[in-house]
Amino acid sequence: MRILIALMLIFNSMAQDEWFFNRLLRKTKIPTVNSSAEVKVRDFFKVSSSFIKLDITGDGIEEYFRIEMVDGLYYVKILDHRREDVGRFKFLTKGHSARVYRVLRKHISKDVVVTLFYFFEGKTGYLDKYNTAGLYSFVVRDNDFKKSSFQRLTPIWIEKKDFNLGTYKRLYDVGSKDFNNDGDNELIVSNRGIKRIFSYDRSSNSMFGTEL
Repeated sequence: MRILIALMLIFNSMAQDEWFFNRLLRKTKIPTVNSSAEVKVRDFFKVSSSFIKLDITGDGIEEYFRIEMVDGLYYVKILDHRREDVGRFKFLTKGHSARVYRVLRKHISKDVVVTLFYFFEGKTGYLDKYNTAGLYSFVVRDNDFKKSSFQRLTPIWIEKKDFNLGTYKRLYDVGSKDFNNDGDNELIVSNRGIKRIFSYDRSSNSMFGTEL
């Protein structure tokens, strides 16, 4: 009887997860986006979320993004306010159950906006595990997508499970502050004594990091 109840709970949990997955992702087929930031792939199987409106450039006009899963790998697809392609950008996918679980927009300065994607990079292993979530940035300057970049900045959550030694977890906080008084806020990713600072480089329109 106990075994039967346990199996019923497992199947119910799987059904709920599948409902959520199907609700979030729907099977679609769209043309490949021509972008230098995009990895060229042939799409054999693709599902995607609905497009979500977000003012990515910070000019008061909403753009669009959605999350796509293509042959087991995850991407974010971005359109401008006219629904024209900006690009499809790749997350680092390490295992199953990967997903974007938070999106946050920040003004680095008056003319620079960063959209942060919190991405769980997937479960690895069974008895011994090493799971991570990464912080990804999409930076735009002067409301111009030609002055934009997409990067994986750093892990923001780490879980390491050893069958003999137990489980180790570390969660990083994310904040911002103008450390050098240059008018651009730096992103701060920290946990206790560990602190990583990410600054915006205007010459490359990208972020670079240092560890304190």
